[in-house]
Amino acid sequence: MAGSNLTIDALLAGNGDCLIIHYNSQEHGAVNILIDGGNGNTLCKDHLQKVAEEIVKSEQLINLVIITHLDQDHIKGIIYLIRDIQDTQSPIKKESIGQYWFNSAFSEKIYREAPEQFDISAKEMKELEEFLHNEPDQRWNIKEKIVFPLVKNILGTTITVLSPNEEMLTLFSNEYADLDVGATGNDYGYSIKQLYDSEQNRFDNADEDLDKKLENATSIAFLFEYEGKSLLHMGDAVPTVIDTSVAALLTERKISRLKVDAVKLSHHASRKSISFKFLDMVSTSKYIICANGLKAKLPNKSTFAKILLHPQRDLSKHIEFYFNYPGFSSRLSFTEEEKTTYNFSCHDANFEHGYNLSL
Repeated sequence: MAGSNLTIDALLAGNGDCLIIHYNSQEHGAVNILIDGGNGNTLCKDHLQKVAEEIVKSEQLINLVIITHLDQDHIKGIIYLIRDIQDTQSPIKKESIGQYWFNSAFSEKIYREAPEQFDISAKEMKELEEFLHNEPDQRWNIKEKIVFPLVKNILGTTITVLSPNEEMLTLFSNEYADLDVGATGNDYGYSIKQLYDSEQNRFDNADEDLDKKLENATSIAFLFEYEGKSLLHMGDAVPTVIDTSVAALLTERKISRLKVDAVKLSHHASRKSISFKFLDMVSTSKYIICANGLKAKLPNKSTFAKILLHPQRDLSKHIEFYFNYPGFSSRLSFTEEEKTTYNFSCHDANFEHGYNLSL
């Protein structure tokens, strides 16, 4: 719950994302920002809904809900939450939520059926939009697109939007792609050094094999800054978009590297969603990973190799990885020798709903 310090709850969310930022603002009091809802009805009832009910019973609001994009592992839990809101017996009411950020593919509150090539996420988007269309504009304004380089001074904090950009959102509005992902195996049996060498070879051959999926390119990603603390939440953003936006931010702020307190890794720590260029530009000692390992064999161990052995990394500074599932880090088969050599540690879920991180 919200306290004097900035805290982040990375909730159990199936193979998806569900985070809540809590902090106290002098002007607004206790503030709670929900980002995505994960997937799975039981998971939502046992974790997201229970935490949301605790917030409401404490006479607080869920001040802002950010729905990064329409992939089902991000949007589905929000659907279950709004169904609960519409239940007259629920302690969570429509008025319990201050406002929503969600980039519709449309520009007017007149819902149109999505094209046939949409996958199951289209059903969730339809239900979400039908709910939001009945909300007043001050809660959800369909015409206000959350795109780079939007900067919002909101709820006592500053949120700098890094993804998507107008181009990707327009492309998405005009053309719907295959939205599913898959993989046949994981890379957990290899050492960190072996995986880094493989990534470096891809980079040297000018083929880093990065994510270019349109649906991920439309994901909202943002830099959250509050009283000297910062979180770079990457959603499922793709490197082509996020890297360009971060580079522009460095130029604007006249700094060579963006130092943040924590990074929520993109797309469940997929190796295709983090570039060497990003690691050149961004520095942190804390990485949050939201994944249960059951879809697309994510996270990739290669992602950790990229981070730990990147040339810009100062090996004297300890890196910490935070996982929202209990006991998950052991599945990656890091050796104690690797943890010592590369100066890092792993932290698994530390409360009943996931991982609670204080910054």
